[in-house]
Amino acid sequence: MNFESALRYLESLDSWERDRNSEYDFDLERFRKVVEDVGVDYSGFRIVHTAGSKGKGTVCHLVFELLRREGKKVGLFTSPHLRDVRERIRIDGE
Repeated sequence: MNFESALRYLESLDSWERDRNSEYDFDLERFRKVVEDVGVDYSGFRIVHTAGSKGKGTVCHLVFELLRREGKKVGLFTSPHLRDVRERIRIDGE
């Protein structure tokens, strides 16, 4: 898969930001069940999940930068991107 086909794929996915009338109810238990069903064990990870209607991007970037400056290996995934799809995923600032 090249960059252009990956970009088309990402843009074809449902956008919960655009679909304000979603029939889905989001909660952490549903996520835990899916993770358990596929056999993924995240129990060794320390994760900050940020949710809400405003300020998530700012909060995530602040937490990311604080942890990175403390010498932690930090990953960040945000959505949507502002200018380029490659903005969505960072590991230690890259």
